[in-house]
Amino acid sequence: MALLSDAVLNKDAAFTDDERRDLGLLGLLPPRVVDIDQQVSLELEHVRRKADDLEKFIGLRALLQSVDDMALVGEALTGAEAVQLAADLQPDVILMDINMPGMNGWEFCAARTREPDLCGIPVIVISAMERVNGLDAQAFLQKPFERETLARTVRSVLHAFPSKN
Repeated sequence: MALLSDAVLNKDAAFTDDERRDLGLLGLLPPRVVDIDQQVSLELEHVRRKADDLEKFIGLRALLQSVDDMALVGEALTGAEAVQLAADLQPDVILMDINMPGMNGWEFCAARTREPDLCGIPVIVISAMERVNGLDAQAFLQKPFERETLARTVRSVLHAFPSKN
């Protein structure tokens, strides 16, 4: 069903019983109805328990997609892939983990400052460390963090560094 594969429209377990009936979703979703905030809290708790970086990455995607006025435009699993993707997509902000395979956050930020297409894009660094020094980044988020903290940080950076598009 197209509705369930659309990341923007799919509310998963937050569809009410009436919506499930009216949209033909009966039997296709978890039986218990929970609202979006409850889903985000559950997902955040799952992310905190993940040991695998890929699982944490997928959880961060879900967290980002739950913020109404923001859109995820690209994802990269390595620093080198992030450089290329950011150059191609020209996002308003780059949200990156300090620990990426192949090219870490320090190397990414150094590469970013050398690239004319990237140097104007603000970066928000995510890390489990308390402090990260020596990075050319506009903001820092220490893991774990709440959805509201993420949204507030992104909005603050976007306000300070308006899009050039």
